[in-house]
Amino acid sequence: MQGYYGFIARWQYLFWFFLSLFNSIAVPGLAQSAQLPTPEIITDQQGLPQAFITGVVQDQQGFMWMATRDGLCRYDGRTFRVFRPESTGKPSLSFPGLNRLVLDHRGTIWIMSERGDLDRFDPRTETFTNISRLPIYQQTFQLSVPADVWLDRRDRLWIAFTNRGIGLYDTRTGQAHHYRHQTGHPTGLPDDVGVGCVTDNQGRCWVATRQGLSIFDEKRQCFTAPPFPVPHEGLNGFYRTRTGEFLIGSSHHLIRLNPLTGQTRLYSLPPKREFWNLMLFSTDSRGAIYFLRDGLLYQYTDKDSIQMLSPRTDISVTEQGRSLWVDRSDVLWIGMNGGGIWKYDLRGQSFQTAPYQTAFHVDLFRRWLGVKQPLAPSFLANRNSYDFRYTVDLQQRLWFNAASQPIQRLDLVSGHLSTLPLLTPLPGNSPNLLATDPAGRVWMAHDSLAWWYQDEIAQWKPFPFRLRVTYPHTLVQMVVDQEAIWLATTGAGLYRIDRRTGATRQFTYHPDNLTSLSSNNLFCLSSDPLDPNRLWIGTYGSGLCLFNKRTGRCKRLTSTDGLPNNVIYSALADQHGYLWMGTNKGLVRMDRKTLRMKTFTRDDGLLADEFNRFHFLYVSGKAARSDGHADDRILMGGLKGITAFYPDQIQNDTYIPRSEITQIQVNNKPLVITDSPDTAAKPFLPVHLLHHIELPYDQNFLTVNFAVMQYNKPGKNRFRYQLEGLKKGWIESSRPEAIFTALSPGHYVLKLNASNTSGRWSSTVRQLDVVIRPPIWATWEAYLIYLIVLATIAYMLLRAYISRLTLQQGIALKEQETLQLRQMDELKTRFFQT
Repeated sequence: MQGYYGFIARWQYLFWFFLSLFNSIAVPGLAQSAQLPTPEIITDQQGLPQAFITGVVQDQQGFMWMATRDGLCRYDGRTFRVFRPESTGKPSLSFPGLNRLVLDHRGTIWIMSERGDLDRFDPRTETFTNISRLPIYQQTFQLSVPADVWLDRRDRLWIAFTNRGIGLYDTRTGQAHHYRHQTGHPTGLPDDVGVGCVTDNQGRCWVATRQGLSIFDEKRQCFTAPPFPVPHEGLNGFYRTRTGEFLIGSSHHLIRLNPLTGQTRLYSLPPKREFWNLMLFSTDSRGAIYFLRDGLLYQYTDKDSIQMLSPRTDISVTEQGRSLWVDRSDVLWIGMNGGGIWKYDLRGQSFQTAPYQTAFHVDLFRRWLGVKQPLAPSFLANRNSYDFRYTVDLQQRLWFNAASQPIQRLDLVSGHLSTLPLLTPLPGNSPNLLATDPAGRVWMAHDSLAWWYQDEIAQWKPFPFRLRVTYPHTLVQMVVDQEAIWLATTGAGLYRIDRRTGATRQFTYHPDNLTSLSSNNLFCLSSDPLDPNRLWIGTYGSGLCLFNKRTGRCKRLTSTDGLPNNVIYSALADQHGYLWMGTNKGLVRMDRKTLRMKTFTRDDGLLADEFNRFHFLYVSGKAARSDGHADDRILMGGLKGITAFYPDQIQNDTYIPRSEITQIQVNNKPLVITDSPDTAAKPFLPVHLLHHIELPYDQNFLTVNFAVMQYNKPGKNRFRYQLEGLKKGWIESSRPEAIFTALSPGHYVLKLNASNTSGRWSSTVRQLDVVIRPPIWATWEAYLIYLIVLATIAYMLLRAYISRLTLQQGIALKEQETLQLRQMDELKTRFFQT
């Protein structure tokens, strides 16, 4: 029997040897390192109880849970709540030093501690079940330390122990079984060092141990070897992908296995140094898989194979990853080995940045455009990038200078650089403005002179009219259309010079005319590629002007319309209907039809929020990308360096976040759901489960704190709330907090809502019914008693009135009878006397 197993082992060894040799040639291994965005680091300064983060998961409600060496903590994006062992008799965390967290398909969190405890935690009700303290568990798995768990669809918990095989605990029946390696048996586990457990698409349970994979045979109730060769040496990671395939980590490879067909694919990895530290995996919404190996972060995709994301291999101990999780908003959470939590926004905008090496215009050509040919000495000598001017003609040729002579031209397609000398040197050192007209003719302006370039004879031809601009104001930028030359100046507003007659017209700021320019101090001028009748004009402190060439009127846009700042250094109209503006407070993207704006800042990946005048380059068409796609590209310089991006890659956030209540205060005290102590028989109900509360009349000061379950850029989320029954309409707030004072008795519906990072309000609204009970003397029962008493009093008064009226009527009747008798007596007396 031992000879048979030796033969099988040797056969599988040879199979995997030749397979790895083949894949080392056919399959790319570790690719070039990719770059992650700058992480947000969360430490004890933000409330984290401890810096060793051994587990990270996200529950179904959206809260983040972290395992530390000082308890389990919940994070809502702003505050932490820590769970530790308690001595109240209520089930709580078994041990504060935690080793791992696993989230199952039911939303339950399984907690493994450093000393081998296993707890089940329901994040909705915030209740613990100490599984490892159950008698059946202790009898069956004594002295076993769990390394990984997996809950299958039959609610059976499969447990991979570090050195004691595999355990099975049925959470429905409470039964438990222990499976160990047995030497010489044809069935069973290859060894007792558990690595992980998963189920395939057919519901079969697979387990990985250090020496191979095994399948659980439901009929025979034992583990068997797969029907095809599988990796069998040095396994240290086991993960089920969303497609049902397995990723297996070994000492030298990452192996992708189809458990239904046996097809495999190997990817080479650096030799593993720490075999005790298991590989951990997580997947983002696009299907990219991230994993940790020896504390280093990698990314695996079908297209790009494997890339190392860690900046280098010689990282310090505190920079080593111990746990990872990709949440539903595509934020990668890395629990560090003493460095807290590193949080990466995987949906971060596609901004490329680099600090200055020389100057904007020099770095632009050397580093970003890759020009190797010699640039003009005067261009290189001038370190003042405020003199940089350019234009791109219809042949995708970039014409440029920096108050330098001669003008140079770079073919953005071929990379050829040429020099275009002037017939005579230009006086002074002011910038040479450049522009391209709709026919493709390139124009240049210097002081009061202008030229256009004739390609056929390779010469600059003078414009026959002078540019009559009020002295000493200088020219800033130029736009040339079929009829006129448009000039922006530093203090004299906007000029129009007719190309046929040279007639000059000046447009300036008029305080009493709201359709005039908003300022005479102009910073930039650009045309609109989709509307030739428009000009976009940036001013120095007075916002943006949308100028109509036909009417000579402007529409003014300032910070009241959505601009973060009224200093507009650049205004670049792309081919997709947007205008991009560099300001002192970030990069603004404005829809040119709706005039709606969105501001990007350092939180979105910019190098700095403040930009500079004339530190920009806009390239449209196929020259913008090396892969031939006709996409625009914009490069802008600021205080610290250059930010570059493709406008079509800057997308709006489409994630729909939900809001959850994190705390309720009544009369400035935390809401207490019950007067009894928090026990296992009657635990406190977490506030995030509440959908209805009733309060007495004297507890009508209400404060509700809530959180948005999106962690990409917390500063970009907006908040609002509404209390139906009190006021109509939403109330926007800078903080996720709703405060109400002196609420009158009645029924209210509190609605809480938040936006995503693009400012789009979520369609998911959190609601809470609030009832303020009236005082006992103002209840309907009291009013009924009041009514009965009043009715009784009215009845008694009515009866008394009727009785008195009856008595009065009786007395009056008797008096009338007496009077009648007296009158009869008198009549009789008079009769007899006569």
